[in-house]
Amino acid sequence: MGAIFIPVIFLIIMVYAVIKRIRIQMKLDDTIKKFNTLKDSICNLNDSNYEIGTGHLYE
Repeated sequence: MGAIFIPVIFLIIMVYAVIKRIRIQMKLDDTIKKFNTLKDSICNLNDSNYEIGTGHLYE
């Protein structure tokens, strides 16, 4: 009984760890998407008549 029980517990822990890893990866992907959206917004501001970082106002 004990010889079968230990691998089953190990298997359950492995499955739990994989699920937790996938959840963390999904959160990271979501965070990366938010940062990319923010970066795109800043780049779009760059396309307007005021160039960020150059100190020049283009008319």
